[in-house]
Amino acid sequence: KWLMPLDDLVKRDNIDVNRYVPALMNLVGQVDGTIYMLPFYNYSMAMVYRKDMINDPKEKLAFKSETGLDLKVPTSWPEYWKQVEFFTRDNDKDGQTDFFGTVIQGQRGDCVAMHWSNFLYGQGGRYNASNGEPLLNSAAAISAMAYYKEAIAKYSPEGSAAYCFDEAFNIVAQGNAYSLTTFNIMYAGFDDPKSSSVVGKIGIAPNPGGGLNGAWGWAIPSSSPNPDAGWEFIKWVESPEIVAKRALMGGAPTRSDAFSNPEVLSKYPHYGALNKILATAKNFPVFTYTPQFVEVMGTELSKAVIGEKSIDDALATMNSELEALAKKDGVYKNQKI
Repeated sequence: KWLMPLDDLVKRDNIDVNRYVPALMNLVGQVDGTIYMLPFYNYSMAMVYRKDMINDPKEKLAFKSETGLDLKVPTSWPEYWKQVEFFTRDNDKDGQTDFFGTVIQGQRGDCVAMHWSNFLYGQGGRYNASNGEPLLNSAAAISAMAYYKEAIAKYSPEGSAAYCFDEAFNIVAQGNAYSLTTFNIMYAGFDDPKSSSVVGKIGIAPNPGGGLNGAWGWAIPSSSPNPDAGWEFIKWVESPEIVAKRALMGGAPTRSDAFSNPEVLSKYPHYGALNKILATAKNFPVFTYTPQFVEVMGTELSKAVIGEKSIDDALATMNSELEALAKKDGVYKNQKI
């Protein structure tokens, strides 16, 4: 094993691991019930949107007239998609769309794999059942891919099939899109005049159906020459005082107490929403061959997006490859992924 188990140290020093957001502790904190890390940074994905537009009385009236729905922060995928359609526009009336309802991040590899996951969760889908059996040939996965292709064709900028997170961020930051599903840590950039023309106009909320989870953690290598010093550092850096200081400096908290700290909330009001975002976050399959599976996903999703492969065929390949890699790792149908 590469990492040293921390359970004995946690017990000895009465470290309350329940103070960490459960979704993050489950993702990086422990494996098969053994603690190997204490989470320190979250990058779970969320929906950012133009709150100035969603709160505009004229937009509310027009949306109600067109859809019969109230214009508000969406809590379901159909509601969100109506907004994506509504806000996609040709503002300068030259026959070309110049304001987009969403921005796709379709670049092959991590970009498309991580971004498409949010579409999957939005349809109520999952990568695998509780027993580890892959579910990427499900109706939810097919629907997610259909929405993804529709977004690229109709509601996202031309060329976004090759975008990654920075390109997508820039479209929104330049004031050219209504919404984007991205890492919650990108939110600060939208409120920075050096990188954004929409300062004060962006809100953040959970992706309808839940967003992709993400975190880093503190750990001690099994080969460490001084594990005691490593543990003393972890205890210090994860103490309430230092956690609060890190949060006030713009760190991405993983402990529940940071999200209820009045001083932190005063400086970063959006942290209140982050608590809800993390509570609904969902994990990507984590096992020995996750990097290989991401490569398969990136290739198959890209082929489906550009029409080189049908949706059904691309998802069938993803499903069979996930099953094959899980079997190779010995984790198929035993709830480890």
